[in-house]
Amino acid sequence: MLTFSSRDPLNSPTFSRALPPPPHLLFIPQHKIDCMKEEALQDGKIKRCTVFQVMVAKIWRARTLALGLPDERTSTVLFPIDVRKRMVPPLPANFAGNALVPGFARASARELREEGASFCVSKVQEGLERLFDAYVRSGIDWLEVHKGVPSAVDSFSVVSWLRLVMEGLEFEWAEAGCITPITVNTGLVMLLASE
Repeated sequence: MLTFSSRDPLNSPTFSRALPPPPHLLFIPQHKIDCMKEEALQDGKIKRCTVFQVMVAKIWRARTLALGLPDERTSTVLFPIDVRKRMVPPLPANFAGNALVPGFARASARELREEGASFCVSKVQEGLERLFDAYVRSGIDWLEVHKGVPSAVDSFSVVSWLRLVMEGLEFEWAEAGCITPITVNTGLVMLLASE
């Protein structure tokens, strides 16, 4: 419960400590993303990578290095995956329920520090590839039993809005001027398209 020691609650030290840090926006131009992809493919250990995979890998590695985690500490990045087409049978096209399952990549801080970009991207790719029907059903069972987040220690989440179509969205009362998350929680990174 928040208590305010002054008449102006927004200037109260108690209130300001209760607020999460403000979100930061970082624009990464397409040519930088292309360079990151080239770097990941350079050693030939992986054959292809997507913008999502290279961005998650880069953010995961940078965050782990910035935190200065000990070599033996495991760092985890979580990312929701739409599993509608991965289920057997696939969910119908008109299915409107939640079909997001947390995928993850995990490695030691030493591996993230010492290995190249292809290693980080390959870990993200492994996290995407393991989400097949039996794994998803097992994950649902786990969540029902444990009622929690798969990993909260030394982890964070990356959510991609890169494929959301936001141009020309119209509501009954007007055209959308701006579409953005209402809040961005600590430990959450949002990937948003610039155009």
